[in-house]
Amino acid sequence: MLRPQWHFLSEEPPTDIVELLLAQRGLEGAERDAFLHPSLDQLHDPFGLPDMEKAVAKLEWARTWQQPVTVFGDYDCDGVTSTVLLYSLLKQAGMQVAYHVPHRIDDGYGLTEAGVEKVHARGSRLIVTVDVSGACVRTSSGRGSRRNSPISCATLPSTGRVVSA
Repeated sequence: MLRPQWHFLSEEPPTDIVELLLAQRGLEGAERDAFLHPSLDQLHDPFGLPDMEKAVAKLEWARTWQQPVTVFGDYDCDGVTSTVLLYSLLKQAGMQVAYHVPHRIDDGYGLTEAGVEKVHARGSRLIVTVDVSGACVRTSSGRGSRRNSPISCATLPSTGRVVSA
């Protein structure tokens, strides 16, 4: 049976592996402290993203009129995590919310026309995507296009909004 071999930068094994990893990544001093003790004031203003005001207005409308919203995520670890976080937040806000995570083999990657059709068949007319970078969407009127890679596009209704971080 093979046993892993550990190789350290110095002759002495580290006393604190976290400190070793931080140092190897160049995090020292104030930058290290900010990384270990994050605060909300370190976050960027989300309203700096294009069309964020319109997207928020759409969500507020859905909450007011109890329209179903679907969080469309991805099947990797950060995709599932972000899907659960946004789903939970919207649920706590009193919204009628569902989620859709595509099947890796059957559905492929990203926001696809087939995925939008599945969500639509379940009654949701508003989709909020999380962690679907690499996907591309376009509205049926051609407006609101966002293409990040050569993956096939999903067509959204002409009223669709695309906010991409």
